[in-house]
Formats: sequence, structure tokens, C-alpha cells
Amino acid sequence: MVIQQGLTANLTFVCAPHKKLRSLSNRRPRSGICHLQSRSQHTATVSYQLYMRSAGSSPSIDERVLDALSGRSVVVTGGSGLIGRALVEQLQECNSEVVLLSRQPNRARDMFSPRTGAMPRALVYDAEPDEPVSDSVFEAIGQADAIINLAGEPVEDGRWTASRKQILYNSRVNGTRKLVDAVRKHRSNAVLINASAVGYYGPSASKVFTEKCKAGSDYLATIAMNWEQAALANTNQSRTTVFRFGVVLGNGGGALPKMSTAFRAFLGGPPGGGEQWFSWVHIEDVVRLLLHATVDTKWNGVYNATAPQPVRLAEFCQELGKALGRPSWLPVPKQAIQALLGNEAAQLILAGQQVLPKRTRENGFVFKYKDVATALQQLTGSRSGELLEMRRDCR
Repeated sequence: MVIQQGLTANLTFVCAPHKKLRSLSNRRPRSGICHLQSRSQHTATVSYQLYMRSAGSSPSIDERVLDALSGRSVVVTGGSGLIGRALVEQLQECNSEVVLLSRQPNRARDMFSPRTGAMPRALVYDAEPDEPVSDSVFEAIGQADAIINLAGEPVEDGRWTASRKQILYNSRVNGTRKLVDAVRKHRSNAVLINASAVGYYGPSASKVFTEKCKAGSDYLATIAMNWEQAALANTNQSRTTVFRFGVVLGNGGGALPKMSTAFRAFLGGPPGGGEQWFSWVHIEDVVRLLLHATVDTKWNGVYNATAPQPVRLAEFCQELGKALGRPSWLPVPKQAIQALLGNEAAQLILAGQQVLPKRTRENGFVFKYKDVATALQQLTGSRSGELLEMRRDCR
């Protein structure tokens, strides 16, 4: 089993091999309002109301937001991950000028196709504190309209030794500090959009967490808190937005292919009994959030990026089984997970939290996927009569 790249205290269940991000609807929002307030060489501010819709209409990525992204320079870290790949492909479609920062720039760039849109540039960037920021990276940051920082070493790769914990910390906290320092030195007004995770709150069987709740006290909560503080240090320089991601469901990586294999072999079931809370979000809604935050100045501060209807893990597994036409009947024992990952890392799977996107919804965002059954049906292709396309050509 594979766990989300972020600090979510759960599994990331993701669908099988990567497909291009495509919208379920090509229709425009019925009453989306958008106008350009100002534009300069490096900045364009868009203000709009999201999805003020007639009853029964379905939300999709706001096409005016996509139009506003054309020609924008967007620096992306973590572009080879689940979220990063879907995001970059959407930016390619919109003729955005994408710059990938990666320790392996050639590998990161080769993940994308010129058929999707303009190929991104890729530059060497290392989050380690003793690695300097190159002149080319510094220049890219100075010319950027937006910096979207999604980088972070996967928390599931190996036991959490002291050296492993330092890697997890450096890839998130030190990497963000280096970006913020570069923005400040260049006096850039680029918006910074930074990843965090619902692991910020720590695990709880009974509490309901919104954006106003305090950080937890476990190891992952401590990293998430420091990660956010590093990003929010940029607030005095330029607009800064932090998204606390839940478990991301999407096409392109994570655990769902492995889980789906187990379910198709009639071996599926919840890990650790399934009573733990599971705060999830569909990849399409994640990308929509990132795009809206890129162009709309009202996205400022910290937001939960989780669907409005979290579920218990047992319910998630039941719905996955239904989507695949298989039973959910074989739980994974708690002891087996602890033996495999160690007691501390096992809490990623055995503990959870009930997180609600209160501030996100108050900001006007309408989630396309509110319930996990609909999300899983779409991801597994089990919903009949629905066009599984998400992307319009905004070139």
C-alpha cells in the first residue's frame, strides 16, 4: 500500500494508470462572472464569482479561469507527483509557461507530452539547505506569476528512522524556506500556493476539524505546522495560499491501483478495522482549487482541500467494492500493518481525522465531487452514460 505524498494520516487511494485530466462537462458555468481588473508583464488579477448556478446544473473548471491562465508563467515544484502531473497538463492545455523545479529535471520534463501543449522547462532544484539556488531558478522565480509548491518526499517510503525523518522535513520545510527566500530577494509579487496536509490536525476518532482548529502534537502534525509557517512567512511579500490536502483520489499514482487489484481478486477490505475517519478529495477538485487560487486574489491564507463529506474507511472500502463489483470483506489486521511499517508510521493508516472544508466553501468554491460513491464511480469508469472527459482546449 502506498500513502499520499503529503502528510495525510491515511492512505491515498488513487485510480489505475495515469490518464490526462479531463472534465466531465464542457459546459460553461451558467452564471460565472469574470473580469480582468489589471494586467502587467508578470501579473494579472482576475475577480469572479464561482458557480452561482441554477439548480441541477453541474460545476466544471471555470473556463474563464482557464482563459486567464494563458501566457502566465507558473513555477511548479513536485510536478512529477499525482497532483503535479494533473496540474501541469492542465496548464499546458491553457498555454501557460510552466517551469518545473526538480532534482531530476530531465525525468520530470519527460513525463509530459508536447501533444498536450507547450512543453515545460525544467530546472535543477534541491531542497537541501546546503544546496544553493541556481541563477536560472532565481530568474524563473523572479519572472513567475505564480509559484505552486507541491514538493515533499513520500512519507511511506521506508521506516521512519532519524535520517528518514530529516529527509521528510527538509523536502517540505527547508524546500519551502528556500523558495520564500528567493521570492523575497527578488522582490517578486508572484502568488505562492503551498501544499500542506490534513495531518496538520493530528489523528482523532471524534473531533471535527476546520481551518480554525489548532495543530496536533504528533510528528506529522509538527512537520505540517512548520511547513505552513515557512510558506506563510511570504505573506508580507506577496499573496500566499496554503491548501491542506486530504487523501487525493485521482488518476496518476498512489494506492488505488494496488487496492483495486486486491478487490478484483476478492481480497479487498479495510485496514485496521475501518473505523478511522477518511477525509478525501477528488483530483479534479484539487486542480480546480489550485487554478482558482492562481488567478483569484480572494484566495489568501489557509484552506482545507477535502470533500465536504468525509467517511469512515470501512465505508470507503465498501464503495470501492461496489464500484468494482467486488465485496469488501477481508480486513487487514492492525498488527500486520504495524509489523510492516513500524508503530509510528502505521498511524498513517490506523488513525484518521474528520476534516471539513469550511473556509474553502465560504470562499465560494463548489466541489464537483461531494460524495465518495460518485467519485469512485467516476474514477473506476463504472458510471454509465457519462462522458469521462474533463479538459477543454483553451488554446
